[in-house]
Amino acid sequence: PKYYDWHASLPNELVIGQIPDTATNVVVVGCGTSYLPQQLYNHRVTRDQQITIVCLDYSKICIDQLQHFYEQSVQKAFTSSNNNSSMSFVHGDATCIVESLGEENIGQVDVILDKGLIDALMCGDGWDGDVERLFSGVSSLLRSNGLYLLISYKLSRSVQALLMQIGEACGITWKFDIPSISTPQVSFSIGRKK
Repeated sequence: PKYYDWHASLPNELVIGQIPDTATNVVVVGCGTSYLPQQLYNHRVTRDQQITIVCLDYSKICIDQLQHFYEQSVQKAFTSSNNNSSMSFVHGDATCIVESLGEENIGQVDVILDKGLIDALMCGDGWDGDVERLFSGVSSLLRSNGLYLLISYKLSRSVQALLMQIGEACGITWKFDIPSISTPQVSFSIGRKK
């Protein structure tokens, strides 16, 4: 398989370590062909901890490829497991995340994991509107105290201010650049749903 992970200077194991053991419903937005969802799945299933992971990406090619990787490796490795964990793959738009994942997921998600999506959104025209639409949906999907784990290039103060403003409107509080995890180039930030 040919995986590609943005922000490889921040090891996936560190990211996985920040996901609470009690989190059983995780969405990976803008997943691309990242190895992170499979590593998280493996980590939980080998510890007999149940997890449901949804991988969401705008690129059908990436979703199909990631699903193929999963079917070739993870699914076969854990066919004897009885803990009802699952991983699913959704071709959809994160800026319309509720529509992409379905209204039945409103208030049901423990963690939304973003490893590079915000960076990609900021490359387009009107990106601030895309980020607002993303977090409007994120706020609907997250449970109370649910987490948005953001791995991105270092965020400027103006981008942090925008995320705080959007977060205030959506009921999400932010802690930026967590020192024990962030690197000089990559920021690890946490948004928490009130």
